[in-house]
Amino acid sequence: MQTWLKISLLGMMTVSALPLVNASTETPQYAADDVPALPQIRPADKGQSALSFTQANNDEISEAIDALSRQAQVKEDALAQLAAQLEEKHDEYEQTQEALALSRRGILAALPVDGYRVSSNYGHRTIFGKSQFHKGIDLAAPAGSPVYATGPGVVTRAGWVRGYGQFVEIDHGAGLISRYGHNSKLHVRVGDRVSMRQRIADVGCTGRCTGPHVHYEVLKNGQHSDPNIHLAMASR
Repeated sequence: MQTWLKISLLGMMTVSALPLVNASTETPQYAADDVPALPQIRPADKGQSALSFTQANNDEISEAIDALSRQAQVKEDALAQLAAQLEEKHDEYEQTQEALALSRRGILAALPVDGYRVSSNYGHRTIFGKSQFHKGIDLAAPAGSPVYATGPGVVTRAGWVRGYGQFVEIDHGAGLISRYGHNSKLHVRVGDRVSMRQRIADVGCTGRCTGPHVHYEVLKNGQHSDPNIHLAMASR
């Protein structure tokens, strides 16, 4: 019986000495007070080569086992959080690689705003009795909603443009450019490198506008193209 208890205690001491896993800088830190300390079992008498388990009663041993169990659960939870974060990062990496591959083929496969309603489509339209060509697509959404970059690239224009109001233009390379107009607030500046679905602005109604929306344009080699082609490829 004493031999079994000696082995068990050594196992408890080894497990309790393991450091808590810090999943990442975003994972909550576990304070020392969150994990119960193991009960102190008195050392062996002088001259003995091992701890004297006869000095630890059943309640102390049960309490030590319970504390070890809770410590193990804390570490298991931290590892589960780390695994979830790693999976999320992996998914983001795969999406970015897919977006880069599509942009090289001339496709911007991300939505510029979520939960939108098309209020004015690409192509010829009549406004105030006058026919004109609409170079983009108007995506109505609540004021203040996030406006996202539809692909990775570099901001080439950011500021007030007549008619467009607060305006952002992104060069995605391979002759591909996207534009976002009528924003209420900009979150990027010229020269900023942005990633796909990075927040670049907020939905607004600046410039020539009748309601909060994003005017979204796509150009390929200097020529406007129908944004619906790109929106159809975007994951939702």
